Amino acid sequence: LIMTRSSFAEAFDALGFAMIPDFRNTIIKGVPPPSAPSTIAFKKRIGKEYANTPLILTRTMLASIAYEVVE
Repeated sequence: LIMTRSSFAEAFDALGFAMIPDFRNTIIKGVPPPSAPSTIAFKKRIGKEYANTPLILTRTMLASIAYEVVE
């Protein structure tokens, strides 16, 4: 099997594309450390769906997760 530069780029491109949902799901499931009680209270007060989940307030970060293949 001979791997060319373009086939490596294609493989890494596919890997990056496949990893985006994994990163998003990890964040949605919750990552340590937990949010402070004041943060949870604030999120509940403004009606956020993921009040107990760190790193999610506006979902902007989730939407911005991307990848780049650099040679």
